[in-house]
Amino acid sequence: MSSPLYRHTLIYLFGRIGPALLNLVATAIFTRLAAPGDYAALVLSVAAAQLGSAGLFQWLRMSVLRYAVGDDAPRVIGTITRLYLAQGLVCTLLMVALCFLLPAFGLPWIVAITCGVMTLAQSWFDFTQELQRAALQPVRYSLSFAVRALLALALGSAGIYLTGSGFVLVLCVALAYFLAPIPFMGAMFGRPDFSRDPELTRRIVRYGLPLGLALMLNNLGVTADRFIVAYLLGAEAAGLYGPTVELGRQSIFTLLQSVTLACYPLAIRALKNHGTQAAVEQMAKNFGFLMVIALPAAAGLAVMRVEIAQIMLGPLFRDTAAQLFPLVAVSTLLLSLNTFYFIQGNQLGENTGGQATVAAIAAVATLVLNFLLIPAMGLKGAAVAAVLSQSVSLVASIIISRRSFPLPIPPAHLLRPAAATAIMTLAILAAQHAWPGMNLVRTLGLFCVAGLAYGAGVLLTDAGDMRRLFFKAVKFKKGLLS
Repeated sequence: MSSPLYRHTLIYLFGRIGPALLNLVATAIFTRLAAPGDYAALVLSVAAAQLGSAGLFQWLRMSVLRYAVGDDAPRVIGTITRLYLAQGLVCTLLMVALCFLLPAFGLPWIVAITCGVMTLAQSWFDFTQELQRAALQPVRYSLSFAVRALLALALGSAGIYLTGSGFVLVLCVALAYFLAPIPFMGAMFGRPDFSRDPELTRRIVRYGLPLGLALMLNNLGVTADRFIVAYLLGAEAAGLYGPTVELGRQSIFTLLQSVTLACYPLAIRALKNHGTQAAVEQMAKNFGFLMVIALPAAAGLAVMRVEIAQIMLGPLFRDTAAQLFPLVAVSTLLLSLNTFYFIQGNQLGENTGGQATVAAIAAVATLVLNFLLIPAMGLKGAAVAAVLSQSVSLVASIIISRRSFPLPIPPAHLLRPAAATAIMTLAILAAQHAWPGMNLVRTLGLFCVAGLAYGAGVLLTDAGDMRRLFFKAVKFKKGLLS
């Protein structure tokens, strides 16, 4: 695996681990200070923000990464910034309209405010991050996440402690999103060219609009279950379900996102500079590295579900989380593999229409399965529906991506991490049996056992070609000491 991939991945990984840990601490604090019904305000507002940001803004973010390369970057960034401001105006008008419409459906107008503000905050933060990612500035990118996580933890904890209001919690978290990028704005924007370029605008719109539809449908497939749970089972059930799913995302999705933040730009550059075959080879390396991280993360969440729920959630949330974590681990693994690998095949082949088709299939499957399974199975039905809908989406994505940009599935890159993960899982189960009880020391000890066992398994199987890297690092250290 190439040294730029390792170097950038490590920067992104360590830059995301700190903020991810702070997010976990925030979840632990918020679920101890808020009742499930109050926490539902944050769950539903964040879900609405993900959906709104995907439909209105995320296609512009992806256009930054796709086109803001080399000498064209100032012109592309200037054009996309103007489009971003226009979309922000659209979002604001929708928020105002919903303030008048929601009371007719029995919902308070403050719901429109919190959802709209959270959408604008999310899209602003994501846009600034994409500019830094396109410019290959992983350090500033990571620092922005750290500042956001610290602010969200501090402001959100103060807000929920002082008021007990879920709506105040949402506004405090949104404020953290707005404030975090400000210290980095000077280096971020550089000198964009804001001159009108109709041809470039049309090119971005042609690329972005199908992608925007696909991203909105894709996020609908991921977030619709929160709204359906709230509709069918009530706000309290949504408050219980939300942090369970988000913990799965934070423990698996965030780690893999760190990898793809480094991997995908390398594939784009390989495609632009060396052609299709070079990009395919880079994506094969990316797949191997994804599996090295994805499989043990999912297995660890499933096997240590009770211990993780005990530490990371308040007493009212723990039983639900422990029951659902295994299903959440599987659905998040499938979602991650689809998002961070096969969907990128459609993006590299500029087949955003194919990506929209996959997202539509996933959205329909999510809606149908949730309405079928939740009334019969409750919250477990929502988790089962997530596994089934993500399976359908993954199969559709594999089939469609092969028509535009075929991506390999190297058997060794899948089987070796799977074998190392099996070694880790057996070690955890043995340690749980030998060390009964439930306390922080035991849980930390189990994490140590998992890490040591997986590290040994990786070296034994040479998963992700890590054995060579390990011995190279040992040899380098010996050279420094000699």
